[in-house]
Amino acid sequence: MNDNNAMNRFLFIFGFETPELVNQNAKWNDDFESSEAVFINAKSKHDALEWGRRIANEFFGRMKFNSDSVIDVDDYAHWICEDPKIRI
Repeated sequence: MNDNNAMNRFLFIFGFETPELVNQNAKWNDDFESSEAVFINAKSKHDALEWGRRIANEFFGRMKFNSDSVIDVDDYAHWICEDPKIRI
């Protein structure tokens, strides 16, 4: 039986730079990022990715890492982990 309303669990991971990492990366010409992850219940990987992007952007807005610029999830690595069991 195929339930079109069934939800799947996805692990969304996103990177970002704190102000300290921005300074360190500039000093050492690196591209290190911190990361966060969140489980998302969604019908599809695409839907989970869209929700994850919204969550990441809300996270950036609440953290206010740099009041001079807007941080967007598209500026950093973000993805759905294909096998969350290996990440936990």
